[in-house]
Amino acid sequence: MAKKVTAETKSRVPASDSYYSHHSPFGAYSTFTLGRFGKGGGFALESGQVPSQNVFVAYSRPNEPVRALPFYQGSVSGAENFTGQAASTENAFAKAGWVPFKAEEITRSLKWASDTWKAGDLRFTIFTPVQSLADFEYELTDKLKLALCPALIAELEFDNSQSKTPGWAFFGVGNIGKPMRVLGQDASLSLPGLARGNEWGFGYRATSEHIPELENVLSFELPELVRAGRSKVHLLASDGGVLIRAKAGQRVTVTLALGFYRGGIATTGLTTEYYYTRFFDNIEDVLAYALDHHTRYKDDAGVIDRRLERSGLSPTRQWLISQATRSYYGSTQLLRRGGHPLWVVNEGEYCMMNTFDLAVDHLFFELRHHPWTVRNMLDLYVERYSYMDEVMLPKDGGSKREKFLGGISFTHDMGTHNQFTRKGCSSYELTNLDGCFSHMTHEQLVNWVCCGALYGLRRPVERDTAPAGRDAGATYAGDKRWIREREPIFLACLESLIRRDSPPGAKRDGVMSLDSSRCGTGQEITTYDSLDVSLGQARSNLYLAVKTWAAYVLLGHVFRQLGRGHLEKDALIQASICAKTITSKYDRKLGFIPAVFEEGNHSAIIPAIEGLVFPYTIGDDEAVSENGPYGKMIHALKTHLKNVLKPGVCLDSASGGWKLSSTNNNTWASKIQLCQFVAETVLGFNFGPSIPKWDAIHAAWQCNEFADFAMSDQLDSTNGKPIGSRYYPRGVTNILWMNDF
Repeated sequence: MAKKVTAETKSRVPASDSYYSHHSPFGAYSTFTLGRFGKGGGFALESGQVPSQNVFVAYSRPNEPVRALPFYQGSVSGAENFTGQAASTENAFAKAGWVPFKAEEITRSLKWASDTWKAGDLRFTIFTPVQSLADFEYELTDKLKLALCPALIAELEFDNSQSKTPGWAFFGVGNIGKPMRVLGQDASLSLPGLARGNEWGFGYRATSEHIPELENVLSFELPELVRAGRSKVHLLASDGGVLIRAKAGQRVTVTLALGFYRGGIATTGLTTEYYYTRFFDNIEDVLAYALDHHTRYKDDAGVIDRRLERSGLSPTRQWLISQATRSYYGSTQLLRRGGHPLWVVNEGEYCMMNTFDLAVDHLFFELRHHPWTVRNMLDLYVERYSYMDEVMLPKDGGSKREKFLGGISFTHDMGTHNQFTRKGCSSYELTNLDGCFSHMTHEQLVNWVCCGALYGLRRPVERDTAPAGRDAGATYAGDKRWIREREPIFLACLESLIRRDSPPGAKRDGVMSLDSSRCGTGQEITTYDSLDVSLGQARSNLYLAVKTWAAYVLLGHVFRQLGRGHLEKDALIQASICAKTITSKYDRKLGFIPAVFEEGNHSAIIPAIEGLVFPYTIGDDEAVSENGPYGKMIHALKTHLKNVLKPGVCLDSASGGWKLSSTNNNTWASKIQLCQFVAETVLGFNFGPSIPKWDAIHAAWQCNEFADFAMSDQLDSTNGKPIGSRYYPRGVTNILWMNDF
């Protein structure tokens, strides 16, 4: 159950306010990234990298310096390209009298749907939607338009109420690479703001009791103009924003719409366009609509914020959920293919599309908020990214590997960088490899089963309804019709899993023993591709064995639902055999189950328990109980976890944080949080005061001196430095802590 807030957990969360966060609309594959002190951020469309724009949030008064949030660097896009003069190396902002706020002068509050900075007489908030979207297919409703509008609402408040002189505030961006344009120059438009082409831009509107004078600034001389409180528009310039004039004694507020747009064909391989183009023709449409509905977006954000605050989770876990949710939405893409929706989650900095071994971790968030996206992804895997293979014995020196009938499986991903790959192929997997970039055939087969079973059989959960009744997960209790439609695929998956157990005629042990023929001279790997054999090798791997057991248990439930008793029996026999094998591998001398069931492996791993989450999620509490049919395995896994969660084994001796493998410092935040949930909620571990201590360490890894990438998944367990999987969606797995998915 959720951990209650205690006095021990009320310390400052997180430890630093200097960290990047995505701020992204639903399904637009776009972000306004901000938050790292001394660095930029800004608008990005279809990118796996933090943008390097200057972001200006500032204010000043006559004879005072410009005080600004520290989200800009020294250079401006100057006129030297036109004049032929050498660019100045002097900091243009310091020269013009800009003084950035120091870290100790800034207060930041990151909540689930809002992110607020306060400094001096300034308050700046970005509202980020957390959508719960019901299955819609062909519907074109006002609610859908509101949910799919590719824009964010932001609010800038300048408090000049204690001043006897007028003052001004400023919001803008710079260093964007090409000139911006002024909105509203067409006589038919009344929308003030600036944009870069039709890709992104911002509009604004005064929304306070006192109405400030608002003026565009677009100039090579932006630092000096803001310092002097003057407006100027030069259409060759790429540094610009809005000047907000406040009279003496007034507090003024301006609401901003930060919008994105991409029209026309969005992807190759499969021809698609963004779904929001059914509602909006250009960036002006997006910004005008968002401003017209800004109150609704703000109100919805408040409801979402309060829901997380009422969860009973510690402030640290609330922050981790809030940060991870933003990075998930920053990678989402809702497309339209032949009139039908097509859902894509891009893989952070790598930009791979619907990476299957991430999808199985996004699953819990999606079942909670928009379950249909799981079905959408699974159906496309069946239609285009499934394949049939053969299986091979482990390689033995230089001898030729004997092949046997394999079965169905699925690719690692669907493509990369908006390029769908051809049928049956991923952008990642190659032949003749033992490590990174080899095939993940068995794991992706297991992932389809786990995702499909959880989508089709999910138990109903009672919880609050979301804003405007848009909480799809509140009433969703599985999709039995889809289970029936996909019966042939579930049957093919069972057959394929069994064939990967052992060669024909050999005694089965329930564990993967054969590699896919797609590997050639290599061997299969797991999602933990960048780790050593302890988690990287698929064959005879403890992590994958428990996940395979879970797949068999889930298939038993699927075939019971379908009334196929003999297939249910076959699946559960395999589950029982697999559980006995896992139990038998417990090494009393080591005090844990070795990571790989091959001679000489003594690595200890935490993700041994990961697979238990799947039966638990569909409500099969017996399967994960020490008193249930697999009780001996559950007991062995509990003993295993107890003995590996020790300093120098799977607790890092330097940092105190969790490390997934005793033999590797490459640890993954998403999997740590998943395993924490399994340990605490499924297995019933009471870690007491260690929980807030560990959470604080893991949160600090996301906002330390290395935190230049928003949510990062692969981290060095000794110091929390990101070493891969940056700008990443996978951390959203921590929605499990809400325990109401």
